[in-house]
Amino acid sequence: MRLTIRFIALALALAVLLPNLTAQEKDKEKPKSDLKDNPSKLPTIAGKLVNSGSDKGHVTISVPYPYQERSGRNIVTRVGHKNVDLPPADEMIVRRKTLPVLFDDKGKPRKPTQKEMKEMKGEGNLPGYMAEASDLKANQLVTVYYQTKKKPAKKDDPDALTDSKPKVRMIVIEAEP
Repeated sequence: MRLTIRFIALALALAVLLPNLTAQEKDKEKPKSDLKDNPSKLPTIAGKLVNSGSDKGHVTISVPYPYQERSGRNIVTRVGHKNVDLPPADEMIVRRKTLPVLFDDKGKPRKPTQKEMKEMKGEGNLPGYMAEASDLKANQLVTVYYQTKKKPAKKDDPDALTDSKPKVRMIVIEAEP
């Protein structure tokens, strides 16, 4: 009886551990560059778009932040806004969270076909649907995915410090004004 229970426990332990070991080996085979190519895993900033990049090529986002203020005996939480100015990366991606409205020949809105939706989604596993930099307008609610470079080894080099600033890798348009 004890031998049977031990055998069953050993079989269950192998059944649980064996798939996990093979999954870890598959992750090791993936090159690290493939893991870095997905900008949806980068850190984000959400806010209202102030400048879409026409001034010096920088994107300016108004980011809300809460702060507490004393009003008599009460403490009131208020919301402030801070403008964040970020330079775009070399290949900045612009996406749209919702489908753009399509019109038929008579000018009435219509639903897109599966083929059109697949084309608008684009290749890869990115959020939303494809858009262009010209679709960016002031007062849109956006989520900005930014990438940071490693800090420079030499602290004396001023050019290296400017390169270490975060750059906009992808912008997702969440809502229109």
